[in-house]
Amino acid sequence: MNTIACEIAIIGGGPGGYVAAIMAAKEGKKVVLIEKKFLGGTCTNVGCIPTKAMLASANIQHEVENGKRVGLNVENAKIDFSDVMKHVSRTVQTSRKGIELLLKKDNLTTIFGEARFFDEHTIVIKDTSSLEDIYTINAENIIIATGSVPVKFPPFDKPEILTSDDIWDLDKLPASLGIIGGGVIGCEFSTFFSLAGVKVHIFEMMPTLIPTEDEDVAKELLDGLKRSGNITISTGIKVKDVNFRDSVFTVRCETKDGKDEQYNFDAMLLSIGRRPVLPEGVEKTGIKITEKGFVDVDEKMRTSKPCIYAIGDITGKLMLAHTASKQGEIAVSDIIGKGVSPANESRLYEHKQGSEHMNKRKIDFKREYFYKSIPSVIFTIPEIASVGLKEKDCINFHINYLKGVCPIISNGKARATGQTKGFVKVLVEPENHTIIGASIVGTHATDMIMEASLAVFHSLTVEDIFDTVHPHPTLTEAFVEAALASIGKAIHI
Repeated sequence: MNTIACEIAIIGGGPGGYVAAIMAAKEGKKVVLIEKKFLGGTCTNVGCIPTKAMLASANIQHEVENGKRVGLNVENAKIDFSDVMKHVSRTVQTSRKGIELLLKKDNLTTIFGEARFFDEHTIVIKDTSSLEDIYTINAENIIIATGSVPVKFPPFDKPEILTSDDIWDLDKLPASLGIIGGGVIGCEFSTFFSLAGVKVHIFEMMPTLIPTEDEDVAKELLDGLKRSGNITISTGIKVKDVNFRDSVFTVRCETKDGKDEQYNFDAMLLSIGRRPVLPEGVEKTGIKITEKGFVDVDEKMRTSKPCIYAIGDITGKLMLAHTASKQGEIAVSDIIGKGVSPANESRLYEHKQGSEHMNKRKIDFKREYFYKSIPSVIFTIPEIASVGLKEKDCINFHINYLKGVCPIISNGKARATGQTKGFVKVLVEPENHTIIGASIVGTHATDMIMEASLAVFHSLTVEDIFDTVHPHPTLTEAFVEAALASIGKAIHI
């Protein structure tokens, strides 16, 4: 068995792990990156990238179906599932290869195998084919970036029930699809399958879809999904059991009124959350694990052991690829001693120091607001994006705020393209007009959110946004109008 000594060992080659590895290598550190299966992690292989490749066809199908509003008439356009999956496969392979080339460019040592801890400085790597130990890694610092997997528990643990990890094994479209869970994953898959002609039924236990977003955002999504014509949505409903017999799934539910209902489907997708995956032997390191099974970290991604860091889904913060990448940057910055962790930059917390209402929050503002400043994006039709505080946050923590809303239909570019559904909502502090949050629903919301992200992260004001000239006609003008509306000075609404 070979032994390698390094300055930083990283377990997990997803968007947190490989970004951290590249950053550390560029700083001249000797780095070993360990990946169990495929580079890119969940995001590249079964998450962000393949779902967006799949949704590309759905978006075009949607535009074709609604083309008459701008004078386009196309007949018999339909999604070819086999060709869609070929596009998905090509996209995943290309993305994975791209990561491999990036790692080679920076002369990183990448080892494929399963890592287990021997102690807080030593990792043993097992070959996943031969099951033999092939390397011992002695590292000064270790970053754990092992990610998460879909939650599956009784009565939903039947092998025939799909998750976001194995739905890619479908070789043909089912006639009907039941989806348990109306969060981001469930809604994105419902968007594709409904536009592909599948009868979709979403079951969500909470009163609204995407319960992490504000109610007005959830309602706009609900209306948008229903417009597809192929989606039935049941909220406030409890799925009691799922049986599989003779190639048919039977779902038994209890409504919020206490009534029993039963539905049959050709396929089932479970999307009720994800759980962390920790490396074998992690208990030998002595790092603190939370009651929910996540690795406890501070704002610099340090665990309870000074030489071990954790990033990404296993920290239980925001299970997003770009969060993992930023956490990787923070961890590496701390290891190399630059002290440039974005989570410590004072500009993020100017609100707290200057606002009486922010000081009234009953949580650790410094740690939590950093994660609030990370944008969330949902690739449904309509698209949804948000950053910073939501109205529900302000209400729950008694934070005074002003709100401005710009309906997308009031935007010239939106009217010209016929894509007029949705709105932009901006929340600001009453005292100094600092932008503290934004939600966007509509076409290109996932791109438009970046301006709001800059505003929230850098504590920009409504006046800062207005002073910045926005090109016309563009959808970005809707953000300006929403910001101005919050202080009663909107021009075009």
